Amino acid sequence: MLELEPISLSRVVDKLEAAGFLERRPDPTDRRSKQLFLLPAAYPKLKELKAIAATAKQDALQGVPPADAARMMETLQAMRENLSGISSAEQRPDEDTSDG
Repeated sequence: MLELEPISLSRVVDKLEAAGFLERRPDPTDRRSKQLFLLPAAYPKLKELKAIAATAKQDALQGVPPADAARMMETLQAMRENLSGISSAEQRPDEDTSDG
């Protein structure tokens, strides 16, 4: 998953919208939010990106036993969650995390 700041994500969405790949629609349950929908022009590009990702994954895992690859992915996910927790804690400097 991509970890993007809101302003960076907004710029990416703006570019995808300008290219005709997606559109923003009002969220029917939350007036503050927008929903994103892929447009037909996006589907061929999405298929192309999936093929590129599959080839890259196959190349990266060549010769790695499936059980080892699965364990590696679990470990990387755990590390990501750990780092995400650290990042979240750093964003809340007003919380007192001391023991005393």
